[in-house]
Order: sequence, then C-alpha cells, then structure tokens
Amino acid sequence: LTFSFTMNASVTVTARFVDAAAPSVAITSLSTNAGRGTAPSLTLSGTAVDNAGIASVEYAMVSGGVTSEFQA
Repeated sequence: LTFSFTMNASVTVTARFVDAAAPSVAITSLSTNAGRGTAPSLTLSGTAVDNAGIASVEYAMVSGGVTSEFQA
C-alpha cells in the first residue's frame, strides 16, 4: 500500500506500508451429514489471524466439477 499527499505546492509526502508477515489460516472443524436421510450439508469452521487484521476470508468448494466460491 502506498499513500501520497501534497501538503502544499512544494512539499509532497509519500508513505509506503509493507506487511511482511503472512496471515495464518487453519481449519478447526469439518463435519458433514451426508447419508443421514436429509439433504447433504458441510459445516466448516476455522480461524484466520494476521498482524494487520483480517477483513474477510474467502474459500471455494469443488463438487462434480463445479466450483462454488464463498466469503465470510
């Protein structure tokens, strides 16, 4: 992320913010109810941590050649 602004006609300030630490993502729970007489479902739980914060988590599931994307 680079941010620039001009204080006046002769002074421009540029700041560059670098997040060198990668986020950590973990699946903590995965369960299904397939074969129990109801419509199949999948429950997925997890954690996401980053030193700069987490705005959202995106994930995708592939079933029968079809990819479904989700955001939490």
